[in-house]
Amino acid sequence: LEGEGAPNALAYRRAFGDAQRILVAPLRGSMENITLALPSGRWEDILSGLVHAGEVALPTLLARFPLAYLRFI
Repeated sequence: LEGEGAPNALAYRRAFGDAQRILVAPLRGSMENITLALPSGRWEDILSGLVHAGEVALPTLLARFPLAYLRFI
């Protein structure tokens, strides 16, 4: 996580063989000005169905649900 508000959120990446997951959750305060640089490739949010790649703003990532659970596709 990068940006002024980065301490206000948590991102955790875990790999299980070929499967990779990233959990992103707010901790407190504003999510404005926070970005997440995703590893190369495409990542689907299992909760929303949206697909992301590259650098993503947290307000975009958390627009539909209060957390994001991403899987590498």
